Amino acid sequence: MTGSKKVFIDTNIWIYAFLSEKSNKEKNKIILQFLEAEIKQNLLTTSIQCINEFHNVLNRKYGVSDKEIGQYINGICEISEIIPLNIYVYWKASDLIKKFKFSFWDSLIASAAVLNDVDIIYSEDFQNNLKIEKNLKILNPFKNCLNI
Repeated sequence: MTGSKKVFIDTNIWIYAFLSEKSNKEKNKIILQFLEAEIKQNLLTTSIQCINEFHNVLNRKYGVSDKEIGQYINGICEISEIIPLNIYVYWKASDLIKKFKFSFWDSLIASAAVLNDVDIIYSEDFQNNLKIEKNLKILNPFKNCLNI
């Protein structure tokens, strides 16, 4: 991971990457190719919040066992830096809620990215091409990077 940029991978992207049989198979294939290219070019990051959301969605929505989820999370940890949440992330999130009208949970993701000098958040959940502080940009990989 000698990346030229720091990129943040949101929960929904991880879900597509790990659930080929239980989610959209086409998106799974696309995201796996996308992540492979990103790993070669950039430093992947995500937050502990995304890890928690990932666990919750896989367990509750898809019925994946805790043991299997743990294996997936180990895979995420092998290829990305995990950003912790702290009081500074919380306070910055409060500012972003006011400025961008994000949900509380989305503001925590954006805040963690801002405070850790991330260049791009890849997500389907935010407004595509939105610029935030410090030149942080939000991109939907299906729209911007993959031309779908």
